[in-house]
Amino acid sequence: MNWYDKIIMLFVNGWQTSFGQTGQNLTISDTAAKTGNWTAVQVLSNAVIASITIDGATDTGISGVASHSAGTIIYGKITAITLTSGVVRMYGGNNATLPI
Repeated sequence: MNWYDKIIMLFVNGWQTSFGQTGQNLTISDTAAKTGNWTAVQVLSNAVIASITIDGATDTGISGVASHSAGTIIYGKITAITLTSGVVRMYGGNNATLPI
């Protein structure tokens, strides 16, 4: 693969990841633990997040909030989430890497 193709692939991966175009989108409205690869979580109905893993670590700052208001968006490399209540939309992501 030449450098031009690698640069194009990097931009396409970045675009798809940023706009949830990787086909891994998920709406969550229950309290079961979910795992996957997401780049953002959007709160659709006021939600309490029991646990969330971002960038490989459990984020107690986000899960420590009493309730996240509808419309809130949290970005990061999210790999696990558990709700106490509410409805959220997870937007699919991928690891946009540049093979050398």
